[in-house]
Amino acid sequence: MKRVCLVLAVTALGLLVGVERVWATHIRAGEIIVERQSCQNDLFTIRIIGYEDTGSEVEFGNGILNLGFGDDIDVSTANDFFTREVIDNQNLIRVSEFVLTDIAFPGAGDYIISFREFNRNADILNMIESVDTPFYIETKISIDGVLCNSSPVLTNPPVEGAVVGRRFVHNPGAVDPDGDSLSYKLVLPRQDAPSDNFPDGEPVNGYRYPHIYDQQTAPETATTQNDAEIPSTLTLDPITGELVWDAPALQGDVGSKNEYNVAFIVEEWRKIGDEWILLGYVTRDMQIIVENAENDPPTLEIPADTCIEAGTVLEAVVSGTDPDGDNIVFSGFGEVFEILNSPATFSPTTQQPSPGEGNFRWETNCNHVRAGVYQVNFKVTDVDPATGPPLAEFGIWNVTVVAPAPQLLSAQSAPGRSVDLDWEAYSCGNVDDVRIQIWRKPDSTDFVPENCQIGIPGGLGYELVAEVDKSVVSYLDEGLEPGVNYCYRLVAVFPDGAESYASEEFCAEMKVDAPVITNVSVTATDDDTGVIEVAWRSPFEIDQALFPPPYTYQVVRGTGFGENGSEEVISGIIPDTSFVDNGLNTLNQPFYYKIYLYDASGDRLDSSAVASSVRLEPTPLVGSVTLDWQANVPWSIVSTDFPYHYIYRDRVDPNDLGRFVLIDSIDVVANGLQYTDDGSTTGEPLSDELEYCYYIVTQGSYGNEALNPPSFINLSQIACAQPNDTIPPCEPLAVSIPNGSAEECQNQIAGQPCGSTEFFNSIAWEADIAEGCDNDVRFYNIYFSAVGEADSTFNLVGTSTDTFFEHTGLRSLAGCYRISAVDRSGNESTLSPSICVENCPNYLLPNVFTPNGDGDNDVFRPLGLSTQGSASALEEQAECPRFVSNVRIRFYNRWGKEVYAFGSSNTENSININWDGRTEAGNLVSAGVYYYVAEVDFITLDPALSQQTIKGWVHIMYEPEDL
Repeated sequence: MKRVCLVLAVTALGLLVGVERVWATHIRAGEIIVERQSCQNDLFTIRIIGYEDTGSEVEFGNGILNLGFGDDIDVSTANDFFTREVIDNQNLIRVSEFVLTDIAFPGAGDYIISFREFNRNADILNMIESVDTPFYIETKISIDGVLCNSSPVLTNPPVEGAVVGRRFVHNPGAVDPDGDSLSYKLVLPRQDAPSDNFPDGEPVNGYRYPHIYDQQTAPETATTQNDAEIPSTLTLDPITGELVWDAPALQGDVGSKNEYNVAFIVEEWRKIGDEWILLGYVTRDMQIIVENAENDPPTLEIPADTCIEAGTVLEAVVSGTDPDGDNIVFSGFGEVFEILNSPATFSPTTQQPSPGEGNFRWETNCNHVRAGVYQVNFKVTDVDPATGPPLAEFGIWNVTVVAPAPQLLSAQSAPGRSVDLDWEAYSCGNVDDVRIQIWRKPDSTDFVPENCQIGIPGGLGYELVAEVDKSVVSYLDEGLEPGVNYCYRLVAVFPDGAESYASEEFCAEMKVDAPVITNVSVTATDDDTGVIEVAWRSPFEIDQALFPPPYTYQVVRGTGFGENGSEEVISGIIPDTSFVDNGLNTLNQPFYYKIYLYDASGDRLDSSAVASSVRLEPTPLVGSVTLDWQANVPWSIVSTDFPYHYIYRDRVDPNDLGRFVLIDSIDVVANGLQYTDDGSTTGEPLSDELEYCYYIVTQGSYGNEALNPPSFINLSQIACAQPNDTIPPCEPLAVSIPNGSAEECQNQIAGQPCGSTEFFNSIAWEADIAEGCDNDVRFYNIYFSAVGEADSTFNLVGTSTDTFFEHTGLRSLAGCYRISAVDRSGNESTLSPSICVENCPNYLLPNVFTPNGDGDNDVFRPLGLSTQGSASALEEQAECPRFVSNVRIRFYNRWGKEVYAFGSSNTENSININWDGRTEAGNLVSAGVYYYVAEVDFITLDPALSQQTIKGWVHIMYEPEDL
């Protein structure tokens, strides 16, 4: 059930008296905001927000609202329920709001709420016939019985002015009330909702982005502000939402103004499990009014990005200067000012002389902790400049509120190879669903978190062993391995994944009461005759009264790092504490080992921990090779006491290129288990025509002083790689579209039913193998543009390892293709010249129909959609409407009087017309001949083929009993 209530928001109506209308604007910008009233009910509030020119006599709000279900709402009939407030006297900007409350959607799902109004103002430069083009905005919202969701709110109105040759900046200041992550994307301004022919909504006619319009109409001045050699740009930062046009290039007299249009969406994302889900978006459609003036924008200085521990106060000073000496005014906007729990403050927000300052203050608490940063937006604007419109500069300050570290008190050895941990109750225990993570590693690590360094950094060797509720203050870690000095740290994790600083480290040592493996070292690399040497320490701290010596051992081996459990016994019962394993494929895989312990009676007592060989993986790069290595071992190979691993490589000694030489060492505590060789340590750059081979010598420790020596040396296998090159392959040749002829187009659509949108294009090409072309192509990239040959319109649609590609799932055949070649190093060739294919549109109208209600030929509709079965299925398919986007048709009687008119852009009937022989008043017309004039818009690349006027006649017939 839908409940709709029109509510006036409580605002002061601003009246602007005696202001001369300077330029003919009406709708400057707009968006739709959807707010869930409470997570305890399913009612929503919808706000249509419009920014308009106060100098216009036309008021925003004469349009149609669609809620994504049910009937449209004619907002113009409720125009008295708009609030209107002037927010910028100098730019003549008024904001209007239309508020609907207590909206109940029919159920869970995605809803698109849209507003469409006739018309945009005249003379918008970067679209065609803007005065005849509707203004259309939409918001998508995901409604779910479990997820509580509202759309993002745009807190900064689009009121900034623009000046020729000056960088224009706008930031919507988007805030998500649910804490969802936001992203930003430029879109085409639209004039109507999505349809079969325009799945993303019908764009405005002939749209060009502002910088593209300027580049095409005034290329000599359409450049960036600081470099007249670089063409102007329009960018939207996908993370911060900062829209930058650098820089407008209006031609005209001083004081002249031109209007441009731009649109973007603010998307909201929520991480559910391990997947980011798009919950919806808000569209802002806005104008940029550019004036030919001499004003310069003020400058803004903001603090460096920072972190602050929850529970402390963050204070900062923001400063600004106007180069023209105008007064300035600061403002702050964004989420930190909107949150209900201890919001931030910023003052003063009244105008002040230049230079000036604003003061930010935020008293943080545990409820402010989250995984993402807070984007604090600052803005400084010059006030009443004498030389042009007010200009603004923006700054974004990223602040992360970090949770305090848990306080670990002790780690004590306990019976049964276990450790008992105790800690204080967590200081942020007032936040729901906080968890305490317990991290462990062999051997101590001297790690003190730096500012903003949260959680446990990767590469230190810690592993997560448990996660408990915030109310828990102790933990028993059981099933540990002999001889290891286990060290622990705690981290608090919040519901959204935000991590606290790590606690101090506490350690506890296990006895050496079972075999302790110290070496699993690859001494020969081969795919068949590889060798690994294994060594271990005897259980010298075992209770010999209970388990009498002498002790013997048995060696067990498995493939991999020890996670699959597929292992076999490879030795007899031996007294030695070392073993040489031969006949292995050490080239292609690692191996792991475990040692069983037997007493004097031959009884199996215990076993060692699993320990694997070190596995080295090289990655070729341009001019270098990156080495990564790993091992699954009970000791730490990232040891503070023994931090260095050693890199050996061949091709160093010119007299013996196969000999391996130590080329470098790396501190793995500081840098992790990775190293990049670019030849600098040997004094000779790596060649992309040679293969280089490496092995790594690792050090490790249990952190147990009783194990002497305390460090253990192990070697990886030998691994080889060839550096990448920088030379791209040559572009493909002879690109063709075998099905691209008009005849082939007709053949393809003839086999498809009416309304089908499953077409395909086949593209073929040849590889260039001429001299000078690198013959190392791995695959080809296929780029496609549905709108023409302009470079900026091509997008990657697929790849192929062959010299052909089938582009399937097309709604339209029309488009252009370009092909590139990509080599083994990822170098991409230049794109081939574009080759295009055109649609073969079709739209045929009948010359007779019988609107008598018998279900047979009752309506006037295009041929090919007949329901009477008079034509064969194949004939109907040949007559189907194809590639039609819009139809406008008028019917006249024999005296030239119009009896019916239809336009597919404003009716649910789309291009099918479906006239039932009745007038607009609902009366059946009399039998006879009627004439029509139809204007049909086709989806084509060639503008000359995109519209056709069809003139004809239709005979309306009735049976005698129908009269």
